[in-house]
Amino acid sequence: PNRCTCFKMRGLLVLLYSVSIYTLDLKSRPARSYVPSYQTRRKVSIAAATSAAASVWAVPAFALTGPLQDFPLGGPSEASWPSHKGPFTDDFFSDFIKKENGFKYKILKEGEGEKPMDKQKVYVHYTGYLLNGEKFDSSYDKGQPFDFRLGKGKVITGWEAIVKGMKPGMRVIAVVPPQYAYGNQKIGAIPPNSELLFYMELVKLGNIKA
Repeated sequence: PNRCTCFKMRGLLVLLYSVSIYTLDLKSRPARSYVPSYQTRRKVSIAAATSAAASVWAVPAFALTGPLQDFPLGGPSEASWPSHKGPFTDDFFSDFIKKENGFKYKILKEGEGEKPMDKQKVYVHYTGYLLNGEKFDSSYDKGQPFDFRLGKGKVITGWEAIVKGMKPGMRVIAVVPPQYAYGNQKIGAIPPNSELLFYMELVKLGNIKA
């Protein structure tokens, strides 16, 4: 009986040591980027993303934007085009297309080729802002576009909706309402129920996986 008790005590000590080491390891890991990655946000509904995409880019959405010359196709340099200082005012949004579901967008540059398909890998450059003008994330700062596969629930629903309507080379400024972003969750510097504004460029399309 004494030998059995010793074995049980030794097993308990090993278990407690393992748990303490695992906890310390979690605390020491570096913080991850929170927009628009999957790891730090809830899973999105693919059906909701498809519905949002259909609503945002519904015909005649492009016709409503007017002829192509209504939008600057040259404009600022590659490095500075997504830069902004100060809060986003009503004047800033005066020529945006506004949808009933809360999305707002403006096309800065038309793309070429085909739009992405479900399960296709896409490469997107972006800069994200709160409407008060605070920048919370940017792929430009990291020096490479963010890539993900459409229809896998890896990004916020609003991103799925916007990217599905873009062609390679296309640049837009889009406002994503809270219900298609992080809802009532606080994610890093993003307060609950925040509208998010993104400067987005679809850089290229990748392969398609079933």
